[in-house]
Amino acid sequence: MENSKIINADEKSDEEAIDFLFKLEDLNLKYIFAHNYSIEKNLIKKYLPYKLNKNKSKIIKYKWLDTLVIYRELYPQLKKYDLKSLIETFIDQKNLNVLANALCKPNRKSYHYPMFDCLCVYMLIQRIESTIDLSHFHQE
Repeated sequence: MENSKIINADEKSDEEAIDFLFKLEDLNLKYIFAHNYSIEKNLIKKYLPYKLNKNKSKIIKYKWLDTLVIYRELYPQLKKYDLKSLIETFIDQKNLNVLANALCKPNRKSYHYPMFDCLCVYMLIQRIESTIDLSHFHQE
């Protein structure tokens, strides 16, 4: 993403994903987004447990923004916080379908497929990022 717009989206094989994790060190990421981030975080921590800031010679952990945590705090009255429920509550399905049709592989345009879930997280973050300070929800 650049300026809150998707500029590149691609699903990776397991091997390609691991290679990409090592490239994260070279990217200047403000945050890593996820829904229920413990799954993604555990995978990344396994292969890339920290980032070295060479200018300050100290370890900086990646900053996580978890839509599950964010939406639980912002909307405590909701009964369910799974990705599908949040999308049904807050996101226009037509807009999600446009992105899914453009970026997801055929037969992979539903929940629990990586690209589709990524698009859902993107839309949930995009919905609120201009109205609240997301750094308040930072997790390590």
